[in-house]
Amino acid sequence: EASEVFSFGMVLMELLTGCPPAVLAPDGRSCTFLSDELRPWEDRAKHRVLQRLDARAQWPLTVATGLSTLALLCIHDDAGRRPAFLEVTTILQGLTESALALAEVEACQGASCASASSYAPASADACMQAATRKEPLNL
Repeated sequence: EASEVFSFGMVLMELLTGCPPAVLAPDGRSCTFLSDELRPWEDRAKHRVLQRLDARAQWPLTVATGLSTLALLCIHDDAGRRPAFLEVTTILQGLTESALALAEVEACQGASCASASSYAPASADACMQAATRKEPLNL
């Protein structure tokens, strides 16, 4: 399952950045890998992903941040620290609910919307911390 989760994470990276996972290097004999450019094993990996967002996709920042966090979890070097697909679906559901709640709040534009203001979605970072500790997600 860990290799499928890794593949899913790389697909998310492709969607977020608009870049293929590998391209032919300028020397014409080797490949340059997206993961080597993003360096997910180093600090500020999420920042590097967000800097490379595909402008054509017009990702809302909250969505891009959540998906970046999930993608980085999925492509973790330590397969044991990658989330299981069940956790991935739970995180995606939480991100969807958060995005919908944010859209509802924005649609209200300061109007009194009880359902939007009472909703408190889990943050992407909270999802990431729970998944890396292999704890149940409380979204």
